[in-house]
Amino acid sequence: MKQANVYVHNSLAGILTEDDLGYEFRYYSDYLKSDGADAVSLRARA
Repeated sequence: MKQANVYVHNSLAGILTEDDLGYEFRYYSDYLKSDGADAVSLRARA
Protein backbone atom coordinates (compact mmCIF):
# COMPACT_ATOMS: atom_id res chain seq x y z
CA MET A 1 0.00 0.00 0.00
CA LYS A 2 1.25 3.47 -0.92
CA GLN A 3 0.26 6.68 0.85
CA ALA A 4 0.83 10.36 0.22
CA ASN A 5 0.03 13.47 2.22
CA VAL A 6 -1.99 15.98 0.20
CA TYR A 7 -1.55 19.72 0.77
CA VAL A 8 -3.73 22.62 -0.37
CA HIS A 9 -2.09 26.04 -0.15
CA ASN A 10 0.55 24.66 2.25
CA SER A 11 -2.09 23.18 4.58
CA LEU A 12 -2.26 19.42 5.14
CA ALA A 13 -5.68 18.50 3.71
CA GLY A 14 -5.71 14.72 3.80
CA ILE A 15 -4.15 11.46 2.74
CA LEU A 16 -4.23 9.66 -0.60
CA THR A 17 -3.94 5.87 -0.41
CA GLU A 18 -3.37 3.39 -3.23
CA ASP A 19 -3.97 -0.32 -2.76
CA ASP A 20 -4.95 -3.28 -4.92
CA LEU A 21 -8.50 -1.91 -5.25
CA GLY A 22 -7.46 1.56 -6.46
CA TYR A 23 -7.19 5.00 -4.90
CA GLU A 24 -8.91 6.56 -1.90
CA PHE A 25 -8.65 10.12 -0.59
CA ARG A 26 -9.66 11.09 2.95
CA TYR A 27 -9.77 14.62 4.28
CA TYR A 28 -8.41 15.29 7.75
CA SER A 29 -11.24 16.58 9.95
CA ASP A 30 -9.08 19.44 11.28
CA TYR A 31 -8.57 20.66 7.72
CA LEU A 32 -12.31 20.60 6.97
CA LYS A 33 -12.99 22.59 10.15
CA SER A 34 -10.40 25.25 9.28
CA ASP A 35 -11.31 28.65 7.84
CA GLY A 36 -10.94 28.84 4.09
CA ALA A 37 -10.57 25.10 3.48
CA ASP A 38 -10.62 24.53 -0.28
CA ALA A 39 -11.61 21.30 -2.00
CA VAL A 40 -8.97 19.04 -3.47
CA SER A 41 -9.54 18.99 -7.22
CA LEU A 42 -9.62 15.80 -9.26
CA ARG A 43 -9.51 17.71 -12.53
CA ALA A 44 -7.20 16.13 -15.08
CA ARG A 45 -4.64 18.14 -16.97
CA ALA A 46 -5.11 18.39 -20.71
